[in-house]
Amino acid sequence: LTYEDVGDPTAPTVGALHDLLADRAIWRPLAAALAPAGWRVLAIDARGHGASAALGVRPYPPTELAADVLAVLD
Repeated sequence: LTYEDVGDPTAPTVGALHDLLADRAIWRPLAAALAPAGWRVLAIDARGHGASAALGVRPYPPTELAADVLAVLD
């Protein structure tokens, strides 16, 4: 998975996952606003979106997408 990490790595972290057919770029304005306020933003490209590769041709259930976000946060 591809993601952008904006802000202090020791700051409280917000994981941001885009909507269908979008990519992590939609979170850049949010990251630009939150980072100076003391937050870290991890803007994630979901599987098959943006720069993240697809893992086969099939739908991804919300539980798998949530697991991906948790993996990036870890």
